[in-house]
Amino acid sequence: TLFADFSNRLIPFQKIEMPISGSLRIVFPIDDQIEEIHANITGNRGKVKLRGAHTQDLDVVSMKLKAEFKSGSGVDLEAFDIKFSENTEITLPNSDRDVFPLSSLSMSGRFSENGPVIELHKMTADLNGPMLSLSSKLQRNNKKTGLKNYQVKGHMDRIAINSFLKRWPKRIAPLPR
Repeated sequence: TLFADFSNRLIPFQKIEMPISGSLRIVFPIDDQIEEIHANITGNRGKVKLRGAHTQDLDVVSMKLKAEFKSGSGVDLEAFDIKFSENTEITLPNSDRDVFPLSSLSMSGRFSENGPVIELHKMTADLNGPMLSLSSKLQRNNKKTGLKNYQVKGHMDRIAINSFLKRWPKRIAPLPR
């Protein structure tokens, strides 16, 4: 977070409030435009701030981030692994009712610099027992006003049938079968 105000490209680090260690290598010429960022950091006992439709501060036990940014190409997220404190819950975006317990979250992906392609290679969330796995690919058209292609794949493991109805987001479908 020490370097978070250095450039707009480091804004995501402002969402992490915890002691961190590891390496952060930044390559930039004198004109202050960042060309590359290589991050391999870990953190313990802190918070991750989620901003958007719902503001949430989640208590974190440990965090690992390994990523690389290259100007003109985007971000390769090799690993972003978070273990949350006991009894942590997360509210889904644009919802007041869809609250889920969350023990850990792990993800990897690729994000093009200006947003036309976002690939979530794998995201796994431990919902205090049940495991949610997702992958997705989003492509926007050149105008950035609409979607050209959007694919999402997912599945849930280790979930009892009687708790499935409790965890199903009601805004997706009112009566899942």
